[in-house]
Amino acid sequence: MVEKSLAHVHFRLPDRIGDTDDGQIDTHLSGRSLLAVLVTTQHILDQPADDDLAAWALAHAIHTRTHQAVTAASTERSPNGDVTTIILDDRPPPPTDRPLPSAGVPPAKKLLR
Repeated sequence: MVEKSLAHVHFRLPDRIGDTDDGQIDTHLSGRSLLAVLVTTQHILDQPADDDLAAWALAHAIHTRTHQAVTAASTERSPNGDVTTIILDDRPPPPTDRPLPSAGVPPAKKLLR
């Protein structure tokens, strides 16, 4: 999405785009760049998905999560003043130590002989 957003007049290339140990991307975007990402992803979503299904799916995921995060951030005051931090992390929650429920499997019955 960075490559696609570069053409937008408000996008500023982040100082750093890094990979984390668990395969995630870590970067910091300004508000202007975040706006450019939203506009760029919306533009991709306005095109038929058949043109580039992978780009469309990625744009959909990024646009949806970013839109949700910006909407939530705009209704809450930042605890650290005028800087708002938005973290988009769609990884599944860490596993718990509790056993998983058996979905639809009836409990074992004793066989009487």
